[in-house]
Amino acid sequence: MKPKILLTTRVDSDDTRKRAYVNSSYIDALYAAKATCVMLPYGDQETIDTYVKMFDGLLITGGEDTNGKYFNEEQNPLAVAVPSYIDETDLMLIKSFNQAHKPIFGICRGIQILNVAFGGSLIQDIPSACPNIPFDYHQQSKRTPPLENDRFAHDVHFKEGSIMYDIFGSNYGVNSFHHQALKNIPAKFHITATCDDGIIEAFESDDQIIGVQWHPERLIQDEKHLNLFKYFVNLCQNND
Repeated sequence: MKPKILLTTRVDSDDTRKRAYVNSSYIDALYAAKATCVMLPYGDQETIDTYVKMFDGLLITGGEDTNGKYFNEEQNPLAVAVPSYIDETDLMLIKSFNQAHKPIFGICRGIQILNVAFGGSLIQDIPSACPNIPFDYHQQSKRTPPLENDRFAHDVHFKEGSIMYDIFGSNYGVNSFHHQALKNIPAKFHITATCDDGIIEAFESDDQIIGVQWHPERLIQDEKHLNLFKYFVNLCQNND
């Protein structure tokens, strides 16, 4: 049987639309890696343990910002926080899947909320916190003209001996759509990729958690990015 992956739900920031969704690129990437998937209703916290038993792994999707209160900071006015029920659902899912020793993969916002879940913190706005970095370097959609979703924005450097190094080699191109980034990293995680400006681009743990700051689901036409999903799906397939 194909491994079953649970996907986190996001909500539209336009309150008038009342839309809960998962971008189809995540589904396409998991299908290409020979998995199947289901979207979790947000806020359904009472039955999370039931979902953990039903699924082989968790993919935490991208989205808007995590509220600073979850890492003991005031919310930066330049950050656009998701509703609290999104943060709280993500945090409970991470805790439950980790306690069940099931694989977790965080993408963009996903790596950020993983970091927060285990006691880390975030740079709430790269352009204001790191004025030496061009404002659009990590936000390719803000370039003039905008850079397409499936184009590489910059290279990242991978740590030898890591899972990411095994997949990508020492340097490889990624896309980029974030204005927040990881700041303080819990001891649980090993930093496995960085940008040339010092921004952390990936980490992994010893207990089947991986996270990346870019959007590999938009790059599966590239063999190495598809192999990243195949690695995660294989973890879920072979998890005891």
